Amino acid sequence: MSRSFDTPWLLSGGRCAGLVLSCLCLAVAARPAPFGATNSDTSLYGLGDYVLNVVFVQDDRLRDPVDIAHPPVSGGAAGELVHFTPDDLLDQRQHILDATAFWNDHPINQGFHPNAQLNLTVNFLNAGQPLTIADAGDASNRSPVDGLGSSTDLTLFTDALTQIDPAYGVLGFEQGTRALNRDTRDAFDADWAFTTFVRPFEPRTANARLNGPLINAFLDSNTYVHAHEIAHMFGALDQYAPNRNNARGGYLDVQNVNAALLPDDSPNPDHVETIMSTFGLFNFSDDSLAQIGWIDTDADTIPDILDTEPRFFFTEVTADLDARTLTGILQTFVDPLPSPRQFVSDATINTIVAADYRLNGGDWAALTPTDGVLGDAFELFSFTLTDVPVLDFGGDAFLTFEARVTNSVGNTSVYAQTFGVPEPTAATAAACLALIARRRRA
Repeated sequence: MSRSFDTPWLLSGGRCAGLVLSCLCLAVAARPAPFGATNSDTSLYGLGDYVLNVVFVQDDRLRDPVDIAHPPVSGGAAGELVHFTPDDLLDQRQHILDATAFWNDHPINQGFHPNAQLNLTVNFLNAGQPLTIADAGDASNRSPVDGLGSSTDLTLFTDALTQIDPAYGVLGFEQGTRALNRDTRDAFDADWAFTTFVRPFEPRTANARLNGPLINAFLDSNTYVHAHEIAHMFGALDQYAPNRNNARGGYLDVQNVNAALLPDDSPNPDHVETIMSTFGLFNFSDDSLAQIGWIDTDADTIPDILDTEPRFFFTEVTADLDARTLTGILQTFVDPLPSPRQFVSDATINTIVAADYRLNGGDWAALTPTDGVLGDAFELFSFTLTDVPVLDFGGDAFLTFEARVTNSVGNTSVYAQTFGVPEPTAATAAACLALIARRRRA
């Protein structure tokens, strides 16, 4: 399933946005960017909460059969304005919703831990109505996304962004779109966001920048096309010719072994037709799945990219056994799986969701972070415990303290410290553990 919203505008710079369900002005406590990611990171893999902005862009040029930039659409006539019809908009909306539902409902995605799944929400800007600008660009395959854009193409995205917010237009098409994505992420409390611009031409040349910030789509972009381009947002590489199987991509830097060609441009005998190579197909090759992050090597429902443990990076715990008090400071953070790719942010959507402590092997009790709320990538715990149960071992008082933190995919780490017993030998440690075990059974 996929959700959608029709938002009038999205304002930048932390200003109030007409968003979400009621389209009222909401004060949103923005979620920080995923730990390790920068504000310019649109997407790094196909995991987490995403918002897909959709912007329809049209112009007032007349369609002309000899003008490649403004040809008549199928069944249309010369002399018409380069505008979307109501049916065009309905069709495109449905194709985009169907494409996002394909991703959200995919069995592989649904098999992941709930806090690791991809969850795409569609946000139709300007209430899903087209922005009319001076010129909606060129219907040929010259787009700014693949670096071959004409000056008109480069301008059209900037003009559309300016209508959304002049502050975006000043930044230019790429940085302006990244700023729009960042503000969208904040407003929807999502991990990531990207934007699709749709224009009323039929060139069958939709394309996208790998990992964002945008998709460049057209009137003839059907469900397959949108699903394919979304795969590029997550890092998947094309696999049709002239793509070669020695290329690498995705957060995990995975070789594109299913590409149509070998490095010498001869056909790849192992190539199979997939969503990344053949129009209309919706199956994936294993390397594409790994490029988007949909790989779970140990089959524990946690994708490899998120299958890391939280860490204690600062601890200061002291005990006064005579006064039977214990005080401590614990700092914890989620640990990203480093990307092998140069210039890629080592980032994770994991957060700290639980922290507990126990004394002398007893029951676990909750710890509360200093800000009172769990759910950040960093959490600080400061505590004082009184009337702690001090044990006796061979005439010496001792106390064991353990702290456990859990991240959002359920992985845990434990910190342990013993007080009152000299640096233990293996035999002493075993005896202490046996004593604790007997007390627990009693």
